[in-house]
Amino acid sequence: GLPRLDAIAVVYALSFFDHREPMMRSISDALKPGGLLLVVDIPSEQVGEAMVGIDAEDVISLAGAAGLVRERENGVVPGHYALIFRKK
Repeated sequence: GLPRLDAIAVVYALSFFDHREPMMRSISDALKPGGLLLVVDIPSEQVGEAMVGIDAEDVISLAGAAGLVRERENGVVPGHYALIFRKK
C-alpha cells in the first residue's frame, strides 16, 4: 500500500467536500497511528443562496467516527477555528 503520513492539514477545504464521511475516513486511513490531522475552517453560515463553512462540532463528530481523537483547538483568528486530531 501507500506509505502512511505523519500529518495532514485540511485548510478551508473540508466544508467544500460533497462526501465528508468517506473523505474523513480516507484521511484517517492515510495517517500513521499517532499521526496528526489539522483542520482549519469557518463555522457554517448562509451566504446568499449557499451555505459555507462547517461547524467545529460537525468536524469533531466526523473525525471521531473516522478513528481520530481531538487533541486541541485554537480559536486565535476571529471567525475561524483550528482543530488538531490524533489517530488512535
